[in-house]
Amino acid sequence: MSTRPDTARDVADFLRDLRPGNPFERAARIGVVGGSRAGKSVLLTSLLDHLRHFDARRFRLTDNGLLQRNALDLRDFAEEPLPEPPARFPYEAFRAQLTEAAAWPRKTRDAYQIRVRMSVNAGPFGLRVPLLLTFLDFPGERFADAAMAGRSFGEWSGTMERTLLASAAHGGAVAAFRRARMDPQATAESVARAYKRLLAVMIADYRILISPSAFALGPEGDSPSRNADPETLAAQRLCGLDAERPFAPLDSVEQRRHPEIARVYSANYDAYRRELVEPLFAALKRCDRIAFLANIPEILQSGVGALNDTADLLQNVLAGCFAESNLLTRSARALGNRVLPLLLREDWRPGGVNRVALAATQADRIHPADTDRLKHLLRELAAPVLRNAGASARIELFTCAAVRATESQDDRLRGIPAREAGAAPGERHPHDYDVSRLPPAWPDDWDPAAYSFEDVLPRLSPNRRRPPAQAGLDTLFQFLLP
Repeated sequence: MSTRPDTARDVADFLRDLRPGNPFERAARIGVVGGSRAGKSVLLTSLLDHLRHFDARRFRLTDNGLLQRNALDLRDFAEEPLPEPPARFPYEAFRAQLTEAAAWPRKTRDAYQIRVRMSVNAGPFGLRVPLLLTFLDFPGERFADAAMAGRSFGEWSGTMERTLLASAAHGGAVAAFRRARMDPQATAESVARAYKRLLAVMIADYRILISPSAFALGPEGDSPSRNADPETLAAQRLCGLDAERPFAPLDSVEQRRHPEIARVYSANYDAYRRELVEPLFAALKRCDRIAFLANIPEILQSGVGALNDTADLLQNVLAGCFAESNLLTRSARALGNRVLPLLLREDWRPGGVNRVALAATQADRIHPADTDRLKHLLRELAAPVLRNAGASARIELFTCAAVRATESQDDRLRGIPAREAGAAPGERHPHDYDVSRLPPAWPDDWDPAAYSFEDVLPRLSPNRRRPPAQAGLDTLFQFLLP
């Protein structure tokens, strides 16, 4: 710590902070991340519900003992106060949407967290070990700003030139933006308008790495309509903290051509990075567990651009987690996380990601025979990460349905179509329907219209003490346990 206590009261507070609640406590910060519509909020809502109302028959946890495999029993669930921002995860509101409205939780605008304490039996003698788990839920769109973390406006602009502005699929829109910023009469407003038109075209093409992410995630958590006219969409959305502080990428030539625009953009970029980007990635780096969620049915229905963006998103997220990957740093961090729990509060421990769960979500939307294909597609998507990050953390792949909304009927699925969302919950009826087969491997390119995975509504028991049916969520959670 850098702060030295100067009074007797400060000394008392300092010493109290040094004392642990329990020296044998196991603690972990678990970040839940992924692209838009990957199901982060649904997963965390369902998981908290299963922990709060634990039933070993519906949520199976096991432990490899010396002689046999033992079932784990969770007890003493309690929520703990939060030590710092982000805000508390609105579990009750999301749970009510799932049960009372029979609708999926609304899209999140901000990062959220929740901290819970419980105990688990360990070993054949049934000893109770306390757990302290802090879950962080990050809006997927914000990770498109990963290139801003710790980087200047010029560095971010260079990254955009190599990625977003290098897209051959949007050559016409990219060229129009380049012409706008080359115009000798260009202003900060005219260049920003041209950039927003480019982002609007990319939104219509189901791209998810839209930076600044304020364009894709509005102040109220609203997403832009993919069917809107690009000009209309550009006029409605932001590319900065607010309408008065936009920015757009400028390469080194354009920065010299328009020094005043570069000065304005740099100031607006710095404000945006301080307020939205740095707090997010600072919280991410304090995690020691990451669950990265990928919605593969949604990617297939969106096209190859969504696949490329999801792969880039995964690399961006983990690059931030593994920024310090040398052996000495990892060893010191691991030692600190084992020894310092005896002395320090959980939120003072050094952290550092040592486990990553890569999860293909909404596994209940695919053909019943395609589970192996689903995991194979996930493995192909994550191949560079699996090769390069394996020395920094233990990485495993999972498939799951956090809230199982369908049932298998031979080669068909049965569920309540989302088109019945306007009817009262009691008037909705399940339907049998066909679903596309997953490809055995990712194609070089494909027509998104060739794949159809029905959007269905959740079906939960009106009994609030009955957690939702799930598939694979318990296995995923067990991997994340400290």
